[in-house]
Amino acid sequence: MCPDIFAPGIDKEYFLIFDFCGNFEYFGDNPDGETQKTALSLAQQTFNTKLEIVMAVRQLQNPTEEQEHIQIQFTDDLHQLVDHLDDARFEVRKHWRYVLEYKNRARWNNLLQGDVLNIQSNLSHLVDYNQDKDEFAKRFDLLVYKLQLALITGNKAQVKHIDNMYDIVNMLFTKRNIPAVQAKIATIKQLQNEQFWSTVNVQQLEVIRQELRDLIQFLKDEKKLHPIYTSFTDELHLDMVEEVDLLATYTSLQSYKDRVEAFIRKNKSHLVIDKLYKNLPITINELEALEQFLLKEALESKDRFIKEYGEQPLGKFVRNIIGLDIEIANQLFAEFISKGNLNANQITFIQKIINYLNQKGVIEKQLLTQAPFNEQHDQGVFGIFPEEDKVMKVIQVINQVNENAMFA
Repeated sequence: MCPDIFAPGIDKEYFLIFDFCGNFEYFGDNPDGETQKTALSLAQQTFNTKLEIVMAVRQLQNPTEEQEHIQIQFTDDLHQLVDHLDDARFEVRKHWRYVLEYKNRARWNNLLQGDVLNIQSNLSHLVDYNQDKDEFAKRFDLLVYKLQLALITGNKAQVKHIDNMYDIVNMLFTKRNIPAVQAKIATIKQLQNEQFWSTVNVQQLEVIRQELRDLIQFLKDEKKLHPIYTSFTDELHLDMVEEVDLLATYTSLQSYKDRVEAFIRKNKSHLVIDKLYKNLPITINELEALEQFLLKEALESKDRFIKEYGEQPLGKFVRNIIGLDIEIANQLFAEFISKGNLNANQITFIQKIINYLNQKGVIEKQLLTQAPFNEQHDQGVFGIFPEEDKVMKVIQVINQVNENAMFA
């Protein structure tokens, strides 16, 4: 509070918050707020939808000739997008193992569901950098692809997509005085016939997409929303006003994870936590004592801990929060660096391990061939260190660090 704000010796002792929207109640029940899902970019949605079309056709027992043609065409399109990714982009290098794998056209001929998940998770978001800047055309592309997918799978969403297409061609018809639109008027009139949509196939839709996509730009002003002006008079119902002690409810406004992790960092000097931080061996009894301490002071219950963090060794959990002392991490590899006759890439790789240990405290050994340790070489530690004895030395150090956290 602010001293002497009203006069010498008369301080501001409190303040009022008028919570008309019930924020205290909401965040009291939902301390983490609402979890937001990351929206996929338009290019990523398009990529994923075309991939779904490819897989949907391949799963058909008796695909038509048109469906097979689209499946092959889209497979080629997707492969080309991956094959033309800019190797110099940092984001591409982060997923280099998958980029290399799917640059091979033959790899696309036998995709399993696991491959689809890998492509969607590691490659589809990389295609955002493209030369097509026409946002309206790309949205039209996505609409057509979704309609194609719905037709192949028999999804009822095709009705909604056809309605949207019908609205678009009717709006284009009103722009027929524009020469570019007039040049496609025969196609537009054909699409205005409701009978056409009852027999449409995926190949026809692809032709329509190519013919009309460049015309969608002329509709950009068609669906602009007009401003709505309002004038409200607020009413305060005094009988519904409640006083809330903000300080008393502060802890409930913090998320469980925030409270637990802040408590562990605050108690970094605790005997066992300090040993974990400094990579000193701990006993089972010490680990059990730490567990009891945390359960009593921060974790609330083991069931709550497992619900929030999942099953995991306590030593690993604490190390993930406090990390490993940077001086200790440097000492672990000091002799290896000075006597190992390492090249520049190898020293950079070891420094990356040191930084990771400083932040995360432990390293699962299989991670040494995955991001972020495969950015210099797609085979990770095995590509950076061709000599087996050096690989074993690195793994030996990591094993010792993990074992001192009771995490093998």
